Amino acid sequence: QKENIQNISGALGIIMNLKGVRYDLKKEYCYDESLVTDSNEQAIRDVDRKNIIGFLAQDVYEVLPEVVNYDDSTDNYSMNYSRIVAVLVEGMKEQQSQIETLENQINSILSPSPEFKGASIDQEPSFDLIDVSGELFQNAPNPFTDETTIKYFLGENVKDASIIIFDMTGKQLKTYKLHHFGNGEINIYGGVFNAGMYMYTMIADGRVIGSRQMILTEKD
Repeated sequence: QKENIQNISGALGIIMNLKGVRYDLKKEYCYDESLVTDSNEQAIRDVDRKNIIGFLAQDVYEVLPEVVNYDDSTDNYSMNYSRIVAVLVEGMKEQQSQIETLENQINSILSPSPEFKGASIDQEPSFDLIDVSGELFQNAPNPFTDETTIKYFLGENVKDASIIIFDMTGKQLKTYKLHHFGNGEINIYGGVFNAGMYMYTMIADGRVIGSRQMILTEKD
């Protein structure tokens, strides 16, 4: 029943250009106050039209026009949300491939350390490693636009530690040396990098403590 079947390319780039929003539907598009006069009924309908999570069809049309319908007679846009699922699936595959490539590159950087040769950054650190060496936490807020904070814990026995920022091609962008034992944090400023997805890794005495992702979004 299907023909002209093609793979979806560049799905991750499409997803990165989509912007989820919260919005209220205008009252006149939901019901006619002259017909719905009961205040309780109006209140029920107001709940349904407020604080909706979704996309602005006009914005999506610029990125993924295949999922948007436009009625030029009324100048109204509408979306077929179910069609976005295929793009999300392919985007997740692209992202996973990039993550695996980046993990291999990070591991190759640390390969001179025989103790951690062949280790993978997606392995959960043991309790001994957390207690003795450190722990890396998810940045907040994430995604971010202007500034985000990465918190960490660094054991007193550690002699050399840093947090390294990579792009999703595995290119090392910036290194933050860690000088404070115990609980600490570093601030990442949006103006330093371009909008996109990044991975940051904490290394202590040549050991990968943890690795996480962060997303930098463009300013409106």
